[in-house]
Amino acid sequence: MVVHRTIFLWGISRQDFMSDKCYLNHELQHIFQFHQLGTFRFLYSYLKESVLRGYYNNKFEVEARAAETKEPEAEFIFVSVTRYFLLGIICH
Repeated sequence: MVVHRTIFLWGISRQDFMSDKCYLNHELQHIFQFHQLGTFRFLYSYLKESVLRGYYNNKFEVEARAAETKEPEAEFIFVSVTRYFLLGIICH
């Protein structure tokens, strides 16, 4: 789960997460979406999409799944990796 620039890990170790390129790219796409829209606009839009279309068809999840096999659109610097979360900073 992503909130702003932080990826909260649940049910996966940071080592497994960092080695799973698809999962990593998926979550990085959500960080990029937060960055593009801003925190409140993203959260509102994500919730609205989920209510109207469901989780799977939510356009933000569709984008994140498409990003799983691509390189991230922005360069990310990992500032902090702990047991439960990873903080990624977007750099243009």
